Amino acid sequence: MDDTKEKINSNQHLVEEETIGLSHSNVKLENISTNREYDAVHSEIATHKKNIDTAQASILHYQQVLENYQKDFEAIQGEYNSVLESNEPELKKLSAELNGIEDRIAAEAAKTESPRKKISRRVLSVYDRVMTRRLTPYIIGFLNRHHKACKFCNREQTAQKISDINKRKSLNTCESCGAILIWKEDMDRTE
Repeated sequence: MDDTKEKINSNQHLVEEETIGLSHSNVKLENISTNREYDAVHSEIATHKKNIDTAQASILHYQQVLENYQKDFEAIQGEYNSVLESNEPELKKLSAELNGIEDRIAAEAAKTESPRKKISRRVLSVYDRVMTRRLTPYIIGFLNRHHKACKFCNREQTAQKISDINKRKSLNTCESCGAILIWKEDMDRTE
């Protein structure tokens, strides 16, 4: 609709310019002294009249197109309003649920910050990196003298790695899947 309005304005401007040109050509016609000038001015006048007629025809065409667009727009707007009206209760309900979910997410995120403050940055850095790579927060596996394999990839850990994990002096990860491995004495053999 905006494009059509622009075309109408452009053609109206063209009509104004050609009308001014036509009036100048009529003034020239009064001051003619030779037949050659007479023919040239009549040619200018004919061109101006033709351009005015063409622009006026275009204006009428684009006005009709604009009317059709406006009718279509009103029909579509009516359909949109009826669909919006019929879906309004459900939309309000879903918006309320979404806001509730966002609030719960924010509350849960706030809960995660408290324990994170108690953990060293180095450990958090490793945890966040592994969690991002594996796309899951479940990345901590437990080992003891009976259970020597990573619970995520089932790779048996080396004796040296198990010894290092048992000493609890450094952060150890599984070489296969990257899970963080922790020593847990009280695990039963089936776990």
